[in-house]
Amino acid sequence: GIGQLAVACAVGYVAYRQWRTAQQQAETARNKLKHDLFDRRLKVYDALRESAQYAFNARPNENAERRVADNLKELRWLFGKPVHDFVWDHIYVPLVDLWEANNVIHDSPHPNTDIEREERRKAGADASRIRKELHRDLAKLEEMMADFLTLNH
Repeated sequence: GIGQLAVACAVGYVAYRQWRTAQQQAETARNKLKHDLFDRRLKVYDALRESAQYAFNARPNENAERRVADNLKELRWLFGKPVHDFVWDHIYVPLVDLWEANNVIHDSPHPNTDIEREERRKAGADASRIRKELHRDLAKLEEMMADFLTLNH
């Protein structure tokens, strides 16, 4: 009887060790998935910040719009619709408005009439206001991303 009990205990111990190994492998797989997702999110976030900073001073003919728009594709799937919509409404659309204002300021011919001078003055004021709003909204975006860019296991 003791032999059978010893065999049963040995089989139970082996089964327990196999179960623990499976648990550890599952935990390792979950942690790897979290790490991979973190890496993808960080890459997209860094690319978005870089392209937004580049676009601050870009002219419309530099296609900076495309650099920001390319980041929007993956942003929706990695961060969700609220973050995507925030970036669209508070980063992308204002950058387009900034490029249009910069186009009036820098790329239009020298103003000869009061109307043209007023348009250029207004574009300068718009560009200044948009830059301030973009700086504020980029800081908000950083706060929104904090939860996504924290690697917890």
